[in-house]
Amino acid sequence: SKSDSIYTLNQGKFLFETSLLSKTLIRNSSQKIKSTSLFDFSTFRYGINHQNEIQIITNPLIYKKYSQSNSLQKFDGNGEAFLRFKHNFFGNDGGDFGLALTPFVKIIKSSANQLGSDLRGGLIMPFQVKIFDDLTLGGMYQLNYYKMPNNRQYFAIINAYYLSKDLSKKVSSYLELYSLKTFVNNYILQNYVDFGVNYLINDNLKIDFGANFGLSKKADDLNYFSGLAYRF
Repeated sequence: SKSDSIYTLNQGKFLFETSLLSKTLIRNSSQKIKSTSLFDFSTFRYGINHQNEIQIITNPLIYKKYSQSNSLQKFDGNGEAFLRFKHNFFGNDGGDFGLALTPFVKIIKSSANQLGSDLRGGLIMPFQVKIFDDLTLGGMYQLNYYKMPNNRQYFAIINAYYLSKDLSKKVSSYLELYSLKTFVNNYILQNYVDFGVNYLINDNLKIDFGANFGLSKKADDLNYFSGLAYRF
């Protein structure tokens, strides 16, 4: 899901996770925009100790294609990169409740400067509650800060809530409500309902498939993706 998890890695362990293929569709009154991207939001995680981990998240944009009206645009280059630190307060080793805190800051700007911000950072608070052994309610609250080249500053708030269910020892699924409100030009609201399925190939490798459906005017109409996570 889009929600961050409460869990941190075991000490000395690495985890790599990425979106292998992502396709997005945006419609408005005059045109239709399609984009295809590979390896978006690649995340490298390292377990420092029992409750803490460090992360680098990159959006390398190895290949991105936009189809707008009758024109075709391509972009190859690097995206943004973020440094994050996660601290788990409780829930790493089971229990009915879990809570973590993740501050982050942008360390590399996109070569396309997609957001146009010189500085971006924020704070994420993921949480979860175990309802049954195979059913979990969770989500996150997130605050984003942006500083633009003209020194203009603004904030964005994210609320996300999900239900996750284990269908078997290897298969799980989730249903998520996600909302992003950006306080610039009055405000921009993006609401989504998301659905996905995860398959555990072995103890260290998981793949997933999902789709995100836009519910508000400013949201992307449809995004569907496949991804993987590998621990070593």
